[in-house]
Amino acid sequence: MSMAVRERRSTGGHRMSAVVADSVDSGAAVWIVVALVAVVTATGSGIFLTQLNISNLLGQMLLLGLAAIGETFAVLAGAIDLSVGSMAKLTALMTPGLVDGNGAMVVPVAALMLLLGVVVGMVNGLS
Repeated sequence: MSMAVRERRSTGGHRMSAVVADSVDSGAAVWIVVALVAVVTATGSGIFLTQLNISNLLGQMLLLGLAAIGETFAVLAGAIDLSVGSMAKLTALMTPGLVDGNGAMVVPVAALMLLLGVVVGMVNGLS
């Protein structure tokens, strides 16, 4: 094998490893793996792309998406609010206990949880 062929092969291999290293460093490798898993799951399962499953996924992502939108405003303002997850957990645990199966308590308890979130947010924002 000639020296030129060896040099081209090693250079090509070096370029490939550089591309892989760059994608790992930039985080693109994670998204490639996620896309591959999604494609394999979607093609390998008969229920993944059904209307019921997509509706379920969108319903589960709604609350996280709303929290992310709110957190985006905090980050754009130059701050970060780490209490979002704790407040979500606190209100999610308190709400069923306060409602306690009484349908008439849903609206007042929801208003109370919103007020609690506003108060804690104000305390965090002012401190």
